[in-house]
Amino acid sequence: MTKRSDEGWRKMRRVYWDLECGRTKRDSESWPSYQTSCGISVACVMGEGETDLGFYTPNDKEPFDLYSLVRVLESADEVVSFNGDRFDTQVLISTLGLPALRIAKSVDLLRVVLAAKGGVRYPEGSWKLDSICKRTLGEGKLLGDGAFAPQKAREGRWGELFTYCLGDVKLTRDLFRHIAKYGYIIDPDRRVLEVRVDGAGG
Repeated sequence: MTKRSDEGWRKMRRVYWDLECGRTKRDSESWPSYQTSCGISVACVMGEGETDLGFYTPNDKEPFDLYSLVRVLESADEVVSFNGDRFDTQVLISTLGLPALRIAKSVDLLRVVLAAKGGVRYPEGSWKLDSICKRTLGEGKLLGDGAFAPQKAREGRWGELFTYCLGDVKLTRDLFRHIAKYGYIIDPDRRVLEVRVDGAGG
């Protein structure tokens, strides 16, 4: 894996991203409270190519710090995430004390999927990235759950942490490509659910 300067991202049309939190959520804590105070252990951004890859942490120096991450996201024509609008973006804004992120176009796949399901309710966890990808792509996460990210960071297991975060970004990219090409996912009832994104360019 290679870390990449944000200079190389300026010509990228579409990037995919994800972050891992800096601490574990307490059971009694609300999600809005958590996302404003959880911090970040690592973030990963990927372009369309396998080598278009960057990792960013709070303790890194430019061009691999969190402010460099902001520049990458704001310079892209399109930013693809899974629950990025409601969570990841808000965590990054809160961690750095920013008023907002100036993202040209955000494609949050969770938001796209939830809009497509038309209000039908399913058991908790049905619409997690791992669940959707296992049903639709036949592949899911290989290294456990993101809740262990803070522990990996504390123990200095950065290779495992980077690999886990990259895995989420690759799943997001693969799911986006599938939806863009085929126009569907598989819902929890194993039925085809039509979902649309604009997959042109890249």
